Amino acid sequence: MHQQRKALTIVFIALCAALYAIGCLTTAWIVSPWGRGQFRPAVAIPAVFAIISSSPLVPALGAAIGTLIADSIKHGCLYIPSLMAAVPGNFLGFYALSYLIHKRFSWRNFIIYSAASLALGCFIVAFLYVPVIYFLGALPPTLSPTDLALFSSALTMWFFITEYPFVILLTPPIAK
Repeated sequence: MHQQRKALTIVFIALCAALYAIGCLTTAWIVSPWGRGQFRPAVAIPAVFAIISSSPLVPALGAAIGTLIADSIKHGCLYIPSLMAAVPGNFLGFYALSYLIHKRFSWRNFIIYSAASLALGCFIVAFLYVPVIYFLGALPPTLSPTDLALFSSALTMWFFITEYPFVILLTPPIAK
């Protein structure tokens, strides 16, 4: 029985990653007002897996792998900013959501936990992504640390504002 559960967990991780990658790619051409960061209503996909799976590793690894696949396909190579920023942010945000929701599930708690975990994930992605692209030369070298912090803050807010409505509107009916 233990091996069946392990196999099912691996299948769910792969399914979550594949669906998330496809979902991310469908809107990958829509970027933030600053030309960096993407519009991702697909975040509802790992949020569904956070509710229906028995392990927080399913949505965490599914989201981390799915975002890396989508970003790498979009950019035509292993996309280092995704590996360094989107992978850890997606992993930690969806791990936190799944962990919290399984401690005490209710739809009211889902609203609170999804807001907190998505904010965490968006913050991690933005505050890792901006320094990575800066050091890779994708941003002007004249930007100050304050400019980089403001850009990271703006991206965090943009990610959250454009993603959270999809999490709270799409996840409950799909999970049910």
